[in-house]
Amino acid sequence: MNFISWAKANNLELSNDDVSQITSLRLGGLDIQTLPSCIQELKNLVTLEICECPNLEVISLNGESFPKLFELHIWNCPRLNKIENTLDQFSRLQFFRIRTCKSLLNVPESLAFVKSLISLSLCDCPLLENIPSLIGQSGNLREFYLSGCPSIQSIPASLLQSKYLNLNLAYNFY
Repeated sequence: MNFISWAKANNLELSNDDVSQITSLRLGGLDIQTLPSCIQELKNLVTLEICECPNLEVISLNGESFPKLFELHIWNCPRLNKIENTLDQFSRLQFFRIRTCKSLLNVPESLAFVKSLISLSLCDCPLLENIPSLIGQSGNLREFYLSGCPSIQSIPASLLQSKYLNLNLAYNFY
């Protein structure tokens, strides 16, 4: 089993036999406020997608539990207001995308210390106020996309440290 999708499930449990084989997980349409603790057991997870969870308020992930995580996508979680400041523990994370999270105020500063990050996308988060001040300082970031985040007044100068950065800035009026 390489891929598992939990959509509108009431019981989120995994048997130990399944855990070691899962590389991709989609949590969608769940009525949860925080992520289920059982996902911390997915040591071989490469892709994690968290979507359409209308009551999700906090995302807390421990990078040591996901040593192979390569992609993290979070979208359409309207009550999400906090992502815990532990993203620097993800040593292989290359793609991080947040879209349509209407209550999110900040992206954790720890994201700036993910040296493997090559693509960051922040879209349709109208209350998002800032971008980590040191994001891009490693010089590895190749793509930064910002759209529909009118509360962001400036982008960090550290973004300009990469010689090969594709910078896409768009503005949506609300």
